[in-house]
Amino acid sequence: MIKQIAVEPEVMASWIHFREIWADCGVDQGRLLSEYPKDWRDQVCRHAQAASSVKAASISAKLKPPPGQRAQKRWIPSHRQFDKGKDWLNNAEQSHQPEPFHAIVAKKNPRDRGNVLVAGEFNKDQPPWKINTQLEIPRTPTRLLECVKVLLSFSDELILVDPHFSPDEDRFLEPFAVMVASRPSSKQWRRLELHVAYPIHLGKPDLDVINNRKDCFTRLLSPKIPSGNTLQVLFWCRKPQGKRLHPRFIMTEHGGVQYDVGLDKGDSIHDTTLVNLMAYSVWEQARSDYGMDGEDSIAFELGPGGTLTIQGTAQANRH
Repeated sequence: MIKQIAVEPEVMASWIHFREIWADCGVDQGRLLSEYPKDWRDQVCRHAQAASSVKAASISAKLKPPPGQRAQKRWIPSHRQFDKGKDWLNNAEQSHQPEPFHAIVAKKNPRDRGNVLVAGEFNKDQPPWKINTQLEIPRTPTRLLECVKVLLSFSDELILVDPHFSPDEDRFLEPFAVMVASRPSSKQWRRLELHVAYPIHLGKPDLDVINNRKDCFTRLLSPKIPSGNTLQVLFWCRKPQGKRLHPRFIMTEHGGVQYDVGLDKGDSIHDTTLVNLMAYSVWEQARSDYGMDGEDSIAFELGPGGTLTIQGTAQANRH
């Protein structure tokens, strides 16, 4: 659903190509620019500087935003081998680990490869450039993870939003375990959160139920969270005139995905759900709604005692 795109540094350094490619990339577009080789951004900036100092400044500002500036990240580390004895295109064509690039944009396509697109000459409405940002998938833990696997691979946050999440049901517990254990044991989540609905009775927060819910979450989720990671569970209430807690998301600091039915597996092999890449503005609004960036939410409020910290006790996933 989210694909790595390789672009030749000289191509990306050309302003006419840069602005068109840049506009089509990002988590919400389903295309991420591969940092290939690892100094790809530096190479692009150097080529741009040699061509035009004015446009080079614009390109550099997007590829290398100042520290602390919030900007939509549209590239991904590739961690692929690069043979300096070969030219860039040969390297990109032969790079098959962990899988071939979905598309390669270059100055030319001398070997007539199907996934190599000549800059300025390809049809954006045709594959491999055209990518579906909405899919219907089977509701299995594996397929639910596949939709966000690339996103999680370069993110330090994993934020799960499902108002009706119930850890005492395997249909929720299995996908949760797969998600939180999706990264190497050497990398802990910097931020791991689960946002759910506060129990309500007769229109008011149910104080008798919340403590039992917390005990249930702790007892059942702790063994599924790799040791060294800490999960924050937040129980939200709808504010007067606020939104209903309904949409289900998986988000990171770089973008997100909406799951239409939920973050639980289906009851049968025939159950499916629609999955959508979140537009950047929708992702920003969702983070605001759930108070993820330190500001009070306009739509929701935490119920009494509505936070819970759970320490992971599972043996870390060995990748």
